[in-house]
Amino acid sequence: AIQKAMPPAELGGASLSRKAFDDKCEAALNIQINVEMSASMMYLAMSQYFARDNVALPGLAKHFKHESDEEREHAEMVMDYQV
Repeated sequence: AIQKAMPPAELGGASLSRKAFDDKCEAALNIQINVEMSASMMYLAMSQYFARDNVALPGLAKHFKHESDEEREHAEMVMDYQV
């Protein structure tokens, strides 16, 4: 049974995905991922607000849903770049 998922000992405990990145560079990439994901969640919240039956603005709901998806895709691109 696997007790811990650890990188190989020959890497000195460093993650395989971090091997080629300086710590500052990785930190900057992680900050950008957080910015993109935060924007995605904000757009998603706005989409849901405009989709409510007492607001009923489906065009705006669709627009903000599209924006949310786009921001999430940006975050995923950066995450894919990291690994």
